[in-house]
Amino acid sequence: GRGEQGAPRAEDAGVTGARNNRVWVLATCPVKEQRDAQRAVDLADHMMATRDTLSSSELDTVAAALAAAGRSAEAVGYQQRAIARLEDAKPATLRRMQQRLAIYRKGQDWVQDYNMYELPHE
Repeated sequence: GRGEQGAPRAEDAGVTGARNNRVWVLATCPVKEQRDAQRAVDLADHMMATRDTLSSSELDTVAAALAAAGRSAEAVGYQQRAIARLEDAKPATLRRMQQRLAIYRKGQDWVQDYNMYELPHE
């Protein structure tokens, strides 16, 4: 029935958020032992399959995973999408996304600075 559609959606949103955070940490963690580019990309595969529905921060996360795995050209594409999809973002968020884009264009990956590590993604 139609009534059941709401519940899995909310659950999916929670799962999506958790997946997004997990991929982000695997791709950008300042602790080298906790970074795993291949695992990040494996988890991001599902996100890439639904890229047209991803939020700006999810696209940003996919880009970080691709860059960590050495797939710089794809990372640039996702980062450009992330920036294009930003709505009402804080200037600092846009600036950080643009910084990451510049790094991916150089063929490098982006790792969180220890000092930034405690700050939330936004």
